[in-house]
Amino acid sequence: MLWYKAWLETRWRFLLCLGGLVFFCGFFVLDRGTGDGFSRLPAFAFGLREERRLLFFAQQWQVGLTTIAAILLGMAGLLRERAIGVTLFTLALPVSRTQLVLSRVAVGFAEVLALTLSPWVAMLALLSIYMRQPIPLVHVCLLVLPVLSGGLLLFGMSILVSSLIEGEYTAPVVAFGILILNLYGTIVDRLRALSLVRFMRLQEYVDRQTWVVSNFPWASVAICLIGTVVLIAISTSTIQKRDF
Repeated sequence: MLWYKAWLETRWRFLLCLGGLVFFCGFFVLDRGTGDGFSRLPAFAFGLREERRLLFFAQQWQVGLTTIAAILLGMAGLLRERAIGVTLFTLALPVSRTQLVLSRVAVGFAEVLALTLSPWVAMLALLSIYMRQPIPLVHVCLLVLPVLSGGLLLFGMSILVSSLIEGEYTAPVVAFGILILNLYGTIVDRLRALSLVRFMRLQEYVDRQTWVVSNFPWASVAICLIGTVVLIAISTSTIQKRDF
């Protein structure tokens, strides 16, 4: 089955990224943000404001790890198989190239979704069971949406790069180069409006007094989702026209 083939290509990258994200975010909550004042609070002394603050800082670290993971998950496909000499076997399967690309995309979307949600499940479970804190679900959803939509866009960009550039290592280098340029945009005033990482981190949309998300950028979420669909469509068209 095509989805199983796609899973085999990415499973170790996915599992390593998943384990790292869940462990780090869980440890961040248990440690209560050491270095930012949380460690001085008793385990059961959290108020809702401090909890929102803790979750926001955990989200900042999650963004960095998710951007790397989303790019790594997209680094596969027919051009990579061509670089290692196994493309003819894949093309001999009784399926179309579109089915090959879309099955890989479907598995990748599921993996990005799991990478985005699993750390939050771990953090909220720890807050609820170990620290006995209430769960601010609305606040959590507003923190998760930018990470998920931005992660999907990065995955779509990675799929496109791996559909245009041949080579087992060239495509990842180009994809991470684009990410580095985007990170550079977060510190240059003229480029900040175009920075995906800046949007994912929501730093300009959080009130630092109450740590409540205000004026949520719904338009940016929609643009990321639409951009993902466009990138996947271009990637599919590119593979269909490619001469192997």
